[in-house]
Amino acid sequence: MADEQIEGVPEGLAGPELARAALDAALARRKVPPRRRAVGDGGSGGRRLRGYSGPGPDPRDPQLFGTLLAKLVKTRGWQKPAAEARIFGEWAKVFGAKRRSQVGPFFGWLDAWLKPYPDTMNLKTQVHLRDDGVRPYIELEPTSHPLSVEQRTGISVDRVAEIYSAIVHASDA
Repeated sequence: MADEQIEGVPEGLAGPELARAALDAALARRKVPPRRRAVGDGGSGGRRLRGYSGPGPDPRDPQLFGTLLAKLVKTRGWQKPAAEARIFGEWAKVFGAKRRSQVGPFFGWLDAWLKPYPDTMNLKTQVHLRDDGVRPYIELEPTSHPLSVEQRTGISVDRVAEIYSAIVHASDA
């Protein structure tokens, strides 16, 4: 072991000089940090970082909740649902207000079965609030469903009579 050469230490030193030179060489090597790779950067093969993270910022360090949530929303593609949730939160503020048509529209699902139409449950809708306590306008998503088509193009008087007959006389059958 006495004949072993220490990297970065000149030959011919002994005693305290050898110890001081070995310590200086170790400190010099330590100042150049080893190359680290973050998880999932392509070259790490999915291995995690190990050991003490040190005084500088590191992907393993605790993150602020808002920052972490923003990253999660962005990586999962949840920007639109988050925006819709924000609008819904605004609706709660104007629920009883006289002037509320400036808020929305709100996405929703039609949760009603309308007898003369085929399967009207869970049709996509946009709810448009109106001012002064007037009931909201519910707009169906433009599809080929008969109710959606009739909402966009209108219905004839004969169709109204047909719907009335189906509803009123359904209990007679």
